[in-house]
Amino acid sequence: MQENVEMLKQEVRILKQYVIELNEELAEYKKTNNSLQMQLQEIQDSKNMYQDINQQQQKKIEQYKQLLLRCSSQVASQSVLELTQSFIQKTFGQSKCQLGPINYSQVYNDQPQSQNAVNQEIFEAFYIFGIDKIDSTNQSQYVVPSNYKILYQQYKERFFDQPNNEEFQKFKEIEKNIEQFIHPSGVEVQRMCDENINFEISKILVQRIKFENFYMINLKGDDLMKNPLNIKILQSFNHERQLYGYCAAIDDFLSQPDKNGQVIYWQVKKVLCFITFFPIQSVFYNIFEQILFIMKQWRYYVMKKDENLIKQIDGVKIINDTAQLLNRIIQKLSKQSFKSYGDTIDVNFSSIVEGLLPTDFIDELQATLKISKFQYKVPEEKSLYFETKKLETHIVLKLFTIEQFFIIFEEILKEGKIIFCCQNQHLLTAVVSFFYTILRPFKWLHPAIYNLKIDSVFVEQFEMPILIGINMPYPNLRFNQKIILLNRMESVLYVDINDNLQLVKIIEYKGKEKQQCWNSQKKQLAQYFPENQKTIGGYLAFTPNQKDEERIKGFLEEFETFIKVYLIKKIIPNKENCFLKGNDLNKAMIKTAIKNQIEKEFTDKNDIQFILSHILEAEYFLEYLKHIYIK
Repeated sequence: MQENVEMLKQEVRILKQYVIELNEELAEYKKTNNSLQMQLQEIQDSKNMYQDINQQQQKKIEQYKQLLLRCSSQVASQSVLELTQSFIQKTFGQSKCQLGPINYSQVYNDQPQSQNAVNQEIFEAFYIFGIDKIDSTNQSQYVVPSNYKILYQQYKERFFDQPNNEEFQKFKEIEKNIEQFIHPSGVEVQRMCDENINFEISKILVQRIKFENFYMINLKGDDLMKNPLNIKILQSFNHERQLYGYCAAIDDFLSQPDKNGQVIYWQVKKVLCFITFFPIQSVFYNIFEQILFIMKQWRYYVMKKDENLIKQIDGVKIINDTAQLLNRIIQKLSKQSFKSYGDTIDVNFSSIVEGLLPTDFIDELQATLKISKFQYKVPEEKSLYFETKKLETHIVLKLFTIEQFFIIFEEILKEGKIIFCCQNQHLLTAVVSFFYTILRPFKWLHPAIYNLKIDSVFVEQFEMPILIGINMPYPNLRFNQKIILLNRMESVLYVDINDNLQLVKIIEYKGKEKQQCWNSQKKQLAQYFPENQKTIGGYLAFTPNQKDEERIKGFLEEFETFIKVYLIKKIIPNKENCFLKGNDLNKAMIKTAIKNQIEKEFTDKNDIQFILSHILEAEYFLEYLKHIYIK
């Protein structure tokens, strides 16, 4: 009996030990299982993260692709596609596709009008971009991130009457590109101080469009239109047929109740924008002033009835209230076109506003609009270039020294990469636009972006020549983490324009050649740069006076003569049969002939070396040779 009890106890001990071991194994299993579960979750999280990153990358690739495809240049469409694909693959670490030779549009040739052509109107569309409401979850904050949207849009009447028009459909397809160039990312709105609401709003009501907030964007546009009936005058204004966006940024306000029903006022920015093929700054500045004036008058009219109605005239409601009036005015203007040199456009708004708003308001508006009608006379052919470039030239002659001007000009002749930096968008776009056309009668064939918003900077892997204007000072650009990719670019000439001090600083890249070229020409042109009048700070008049205009005209004429004589007449020999090889240039024979000619025409060795090293290999020069040698 005792033996059986001992045996049972032994078995119990063994079973207990077995149970302990099983529990330990079970705990280990659970631990292992938990570890596996965690690993599986980490794998799933990594997979989700990869998918998110991949989606973000694909979205960014698509944004870059659209931006590059719409970026203004004279590169032919197929070459643009190949360059865009190569750039995207290199930027995002993919295998690089093989590039073929780059082809360019025949920009030196005048285009004939298309069959059944009509006149190209003065603009294609008008937009107001802004913010319509504030996120209710953020109303307790004083600065709130928000996103722009289209608050108002109106197309030219021909598009409005023919919604299935092929040109209109093409234009609609690029509206996202237009938005991306104007405002690629969100903006911040600021809550207005309750104690100063009336004062702050009164400042908004009396504002005029500041020149520093009046600027332009440029996009590729030659593929959006048929050659119009007025193709000759269009090419005089805009031979490359870029699509321009003239923009005016203005202050406005929103009123919005919080969760307790108390009205909160926010200061916001609005952007008014005309899209056009005609780069005539004065036309669109004057129209912006008219639109702003009409909105201001309506606000005064409402407040005259009751000052407590301020919330009924905020930035969204004012557009809704005046939409019919805007529609009528924009449609009337959109019918206008420049048919010939010396042609005059004369639009009296007073005849088109009747019956749209209360009679007493219309009476007040008509009395004012009668003396502020819109009028523009197209310059004669011989003075058109001066009239369209004089404002930009005025700014360049005031800001730059003759040495700075030639540093940039020579980099353009070399087809380099130049980035202009400036906080003032008006100065920025005027300067970039000026240098874009400075090669006249040669043409810059490569991408040119007058006003690139900072979140769109994408040029790290861009291996082509390029002109870019970036809306921020150079120091901010170099140390901004968002654009670190740009900071790794090599062989870039930076031009930093300080609008407050009216100073320009040029940051040259390492290894840039230091040679003095065109010395005699510099001395002759120096008289047009009033360097002895330059002061640090002070007021820069954006509109030239009569004396300024005489200096501008003299500079433009003399500089064009310099290019025609020293870069064309003294370099390019008369055509010989051996210059052609089939339907292409015989470059070897042409270069030999050019070398022989410049050694006879030039005495300065630096000038000769510059021509041989840079100009003869430049695409603008080779395309110009095709134009004159291959008819």
